[in-house]
Amino acid sequence: MGREQAGRMQKNPGTEDYSALYRELSQADPDSLGTFHLNLTKNLCDDAQSPDPFMLAQQADGTADGYLRSVGELIADERRQQEYFARCSRAELLRQFAGGRAALSMQYPVTAHDGEPLWVGCFLRMAKNEATGDTEAIFYVLDITQRKLEEQLIGRITEDSFDHIGLINPRTGIFELRKKARTFTPMFVMQRLDYETLIGRLLHNVVPEDREQLRTGLGLDNLTAQLYENDSYELVYNGIRLDGSVCRKRLRFCWLDSLQTQILEMQTDITEAYRQEQERLRRMEQALQTAEAASRAKTEFLSRISHDIRTPISIISSMTAFAREDLDDREKLLHDLSHIEASNQFLLSLISDVLDISKIDSGKIELRPEPYERGEYLGNIRNILEPLCQQKGLAFRIEDACEAGALLTDKVRLNQITFNLLSNAVKYTPAGGSVTFRFSAARRPDGKLDCTLTVRDTGIGMSQAFQEHMFEPFTQESSNPARPRAETGTGLGLSIVQRLVQLMGGHTKVESALSKGTCITVFFVFPEAAVPARPEQDGNARKPWQTAPLRGRVLLAEDNAMNTEIAVRLLTAFGLQVDCAENGEAAVSRFRASAPGVYRMILMDIQMPVLDGYSAAAAIRAAGHPDSASIPIVAMTADAFTAARDRSRAAGMNDYLTKPLDPAALYELLKKYL
Repeated sequence: MGREQAGRMQKNPGTEDYSALYRELSQADPDSLGTFHLNLTKNLCDDAQSPDPFMLAQQADGTADGYLRSVGELIADERRQQEYFARCSRAELLRQFAGGRAALSMQYPVTAHDGEPLWVGCFLRMAKNEATGDTEAIFYVLDITQRKLEEQLIGRITEDSFDHIGLINPRTGIFELRKKARTFTPMFVMQRLDYETLIGRLLHNVVPEDREQLRTGLGLDNLTAQLYENDSYELVYNGIRLDGSVCRKRLRFCWLDSLQTQILEMQTDITEAYRQEQERLRRMEQALQTAEAASRAKTEFLSRISHDIRTPISIISSMTAFAREDLDDREKLLHDLSHIEASNQFLLSLISDVLDISKIDSGKIELRPEPYERGEYLGNIRNILEPLCQQKGLAFRIEDACEAGALLTDKVRLNQITFNLLSNAVKYTPAGGSVTFRFSAARRPDGKLDCTLTVRDTGIGMSQAFQEHMFEPFTQESSNPARPRAETGTGLGLSIVQRLVQLMGGHTKVESALSKGTCITVFFVFPEAAVPARPEQDGNARKPWQTAPLRGRVLLAEDNAMNTEIAVRLLTAFGLQVDCAENGEAAVSRFRASAPGVYRMILMDIQMPVLDGYSAAAAIRAAGHPDSASIPIVAMTADAFTAARDRSRAAGMNDYLTKPLDPAALYELLKKYL
């Protein structure tokens, strides 16, 4: 409103002058919702000017009471509505005017006729009509929605984002508070404050270790120097709340405008953001430590496996050389070959152990029980452990207290448990000591066997504290003063033992003390099995295929030349004719080109170039050849995981053989299908 209009209001106190003035304002202001003339004394609403029919409808009954009530009913906020009715009834307005109050202003939200929210500013002016003596009022109603939204937006930003906003005059050294949060500390209640005094009060609410650095950073000389060089400047510190808790604060400074006469200062509470960032960093650090631990475990694991693989390979290499020397001594030659065979079995068992670690962790190990003869079991132990103990200068003894000739168990898993325990005993027993293995099996009334495996050594022993964690993965007692420093390992051995023992329904007992050796006993219950028939060991015994040779032609898909030679030699020894394909695509082509009934079986390697075994098997099943659906397809691969078996079946293969090929197993499988 201009000065001339304001002057008219002062010179013309009658409501008719206010009505004309407000009408003029209403016509000039695009946000105006109209003017309404009320005769409070006679209870009339006798003049309404509005561009909005909805607003005009509020004075439909023509009374001041009706108009005031209908306006109040539009207010969308209950608290503001109650305040309105308390202040804006006709009786209350007359009372206020009689008491000397002639003007009233209000702001409130309403719901418009189209359902949209609307903020309304209402200005009321009361005066006495000199001609009639009546008390009259003029309502000037304005749409202030946009202005209110801007106020709320600015208020929300400043209230939520900043503790306060202030101005610093670097020339006078005065700090002027322009906006403060309702929850901020009382020390900033003053509107104007000497800047140095402000710093002193601020430092009082800062943790002691941050005060000196913050004092230096807040100095006016430093502030201006920083801002002359950069667009903005920030300081972060740990503050102390009124309740004594620690919070994280950020101070940000910049020039208010290009004249560089005032510094805008904003303080923000970043406690929650800082906490979240610290938590994120903590998780990242934890993930990094986990990754580093996994990397170390992988390195140690490879070192351990490398050592354990080299042991049987060394035996095989040495015994092979001995076998060449003993060609003319049949007894020595058979002895050498038995050591080679036992070491080979141990090596295969070790590789299976490595491949099964992931399955052990996921609980997906499959047990494959079969008869295991006592003599074979103890012989395997003797063949592996005696050379190791001799090499280290240890006495090795086996005690046999088994009442049964054979038990029904998973041979590979039982070997894993036994050899893991025995290899630990050998590793941690100094030269001159001893390792004893005892195996007992007593018959129960239900016909099963109470089996006990005991591994006792005179080695370095274990502390009581370590025994509480010894079966956890990657656990090693590196603090044991007698532990050989050159020994490395992953600490997986005992963890594998414990999980396999539990999987097989057994339990363990540990007795140990530092420098006094260790005794680990494993308890099982196994069914008794009939002693399997064993072929004669005299060189003259005939192989099954020598008495019952197979007949027919098979297709061999194998890309490795050495593996092809081995397979062809075995298959021809069985009496079969063999056609070879160097990859999966060649195998599919040979099969499609063959006459019906030519091939009695397809032996399919899995990992081949051009086309792998899975895809080749699927292509053969879909080839439309008369034999496509019926010809047996057998996978041959070094992948011993269950997933590979399942995938081969899904591709249409009938069976599965793992490499290295066992001649007897291969013959039995061929015999099954041919």
